[in-house]
Amino acid sequence: MLIPAKAVGEWVLAVTAVVSMFASATTAAAGEFAEGKKLVSEHNCEICHNNKTLGDAKAIYLRKDRKVTSVEKLKAQVAVCNSELGLKLFPDEEEHIVAYLNDTYYKFK
Repeated sequence: MLIPAKAVGEWVLAVTAVVSMFASATTAAAGEFAEGKKLVSEHNCEICHNNKTLGDAKAIYLRKDRKVTSVEKLKAQVAVCNSELGLKLFPDEEEHIVAYLNDTYYKFK
């Protein structure tokens, strides 16, 4: 039994749309904004950033030459801070921080 080319084409488009939706959903931060905001406050992230930028903690997120240019790089940077500063955050807590930072500063899709 042969399947008409039109049906195959429609099936391919449908599968592509589903895969695309899944990919964009997994790219965005999966954490919770409020929990991330609380963790940033509890771990004094902005004090460290304030010291690095000589007085403007938010400048590290908003500078034009920022190193973080995607959600993946934001996740990696949060993991680096966690590791280097010995914060002992769990992966889900890192995701919460990523969600907060992304929603507040970066606006990645």
